[in-house]
Amino acid sequence: MVDNFCWRDWRLIFKLDPDKRITEERLARILHKKPDAIIVGGTQGITRENTARLVELVLQAGYKGPLIQEISESHAVITQVDGYIIPVVLNARDRKWFIGAHLEAVSAYGGLIDWQKVLPVGYIVCNPISAVAAKTQALPVSAADAAAYAAMA
Repeated sequence: MVDNFCWRDWRLIFKLDPDKRITEERLARILHKKPDAIIVGGTQGITRENTARLVELVLQAGYKGPLIQEISESHAVITQVDGYIIPVVLNARDRKWFIGAHLEAVSAYGGLIDWQKVLPVGYIVCNPISAVAAKTQALPVSAADAAAYAAMA
């Protein structure tokens, strides 16, 4: 586990989806690129079990950098990571994915959270046919909207 890291120093980050199979060969190619961080997370089929399995696979492959979990399901949170990203979908029609799920999680687990290891990240969903667009009921965005959302984030 990495004790100290600075999110702002990261330049090359890979995001791996626990619900998608990754071969040892593909993981080796990713690690060969020497990423500044690896994020584990996704939209569909995220469980504590498949998240822990993927984290263990990454660690067994010899990765020594920051390993971060993107939390999209509070029931899937694991402790074998160095930090957490909390996605905030800025153009979500469903309030749950803008702040609702976060409020529920902090209300339930706030006293257990090490806030030094948590980074809220503003997302703008631009692909209307993506799984995340369907889940969050993302509103369409124009270029001007995207620029305004980015300025707010």
